[in-house]
Amino acid sequence: MIQSSKEIKRGIQWLDQLSTEKLLEAHHAPEDLPAFLEAFYALYKIYGSSHSLISEFNKLVKEDNFWKSTSFWDSPYLLYYLSKMGFFSHHRFLILVGGLIKQNQNFDGYIKTNEYDHTGPMRILILQEPQSRITKKAVDFFVLNKEIFIDRSDNSAGFYYDTIPMGLIALHELDDNTHTNTINTLVKVIKIRTAKEGYIKFRDLPHKKFQEYIIKNTALTVLAFTKIFGSMDEYVQKASKWLQSQQLSNGSWNNSILDTAKVIRALAAIL
Repeated sequence: MIQSSKEIKRGIQWLDQLSTEKLLEAHHAPEDLPAFLEAFYALYKIYGSSHSLISEFNKLVKEDNFWKSTSFWDSPYLLYYLSKMGFFSHHRFLILVGGLIKQNQNFDGYIKTNEYDHTGPMRILILQEPQSRITKKAVDFFVLNKEIFIDRSDNSAGFYYDTIPMGLIALHELDDNTHTNTINTLVKVIKIRTAKEGYIKFRDLPHKKFQEYIIKNTALTVLAFTKIFGSMDEYVQKASKWLQSQQLSNGSWNNSILDTAKVIRALAAIL
């Protein structure tokens, strides 16, 4: 069990400073902010909506240019953070869900996206409308084609791995009793990928060279396993300690706003 939150505090200080700089840079370009949504969401989870940084961010969300960002086209999953921050009924939010997710679903139910391919949009649909026909098609496609997703994550140098823990989270949030078999299969796949130190490994990549993938995917898996098994799960404990050991002296992970935000969310989830 994590004995101290000092890593989280140091990470938050670094993230707060960098996010504030991004916010100030974007005063005349709110369309640049969505790329850093996960960072603002992490700070929102820590501070709440009354924090000055979040309050200023919320003002910029109300500007039309914010919603015209190309970041949403690259990663519709960014809408998840906005939904959790209270913008789920905003008319621009609903337009983007319709245009980038619903209308992007093909006949078989597949939703092609760059980040968290299919499983990210699927999670948003589960969050917004768990009983709709569109959501059911998306879930059925993932369950019926899970082996394809698994195989691709196994042979893509870590790039597509994040679809597996994201799919695991989504199915758990929808109904973990109905999809027990798929959830168990995905859990086994993740555990096979787990090194004895706790991080997610890839057989075709040297660990040091691809640190960004390792940290991102380990943090995401901690989030998934914490939701399903709780904070005392053996994997969660081992992986969280490894993540702590990877923090840089400045408080960040990989000197990356998004990696740092993801790790903070993972570590905070188990405290």
